[in-house]
Amino acid sequence: MKTIPVTDVRTAWPTARGGRIDKGWVRALVNADELAPIVVSRDEHQLIDGQHRLAAAIARGDKYIEIVELDVRDELDALEHSARANAHHGLPLTTADRRALVRAILLRAPEWSDRRVATIAGVSPTTAGAVRQRLQDEGSVQTGQFRVGRDARTREYVAKSPGPDGQHVVGVGPVSAAPRCRGWHLLERLRRLVRSILTALRH
Repeated sequence: MKTIPVTDVRTAWPTARGGRIDKGWVRALVNADELAPIVVSRDEHQLIDGQHRLAAAIARGDKYIEIVELDVRDELDALEHSARANAHHGLPLTTADRRALVRAILLRAPEWSDRRVATIAGVSPTTAGAVRQRLQDEGSVQTGQFRVGRDARTREYVAKSPGPDGQHVVGVGPVSAAPRCRGWHLLERLRRLVRSILTALRH
């Protein structure tokens, strides 16, 4: 456990709540005997979890606040930690919070699959897909030919024919008729080369 000045906590990174503050919850925390430590990044003390606790500490005039330092790679990694933390304690995320979280993740990782994003944000893949579609319509993100799933494996996606509701259904998996990108061809050539070398070594 470590204590730092409240003014040293930075709030430039997005959190699971997207910056939304519940004033009633802050008032309840102000009257608490003590505040649980907030979670910050180790290098810059960017806030990851504890938005309301930080607000309560500021409201009651605390000069210092207890922190737990976490090693994170970037904003996206911090968002994942923030979402997991909010799933187990504190004020539950609202539906609006969760949709905002999906949006924040997709803006930083549009290549992630709807199912992967949904798992982190605590929504259905359908909801994640709807937010993605809105971002695409806005021109905020572009949908590529490949998506990265929950297992970190990259798979090819292709838009199928419109469904009964007129909406395009997105499929997953290798599709032989779909156009391949140059990088995919190079990867396949490398795989074939490795296979041939391994075969030669066995004989």
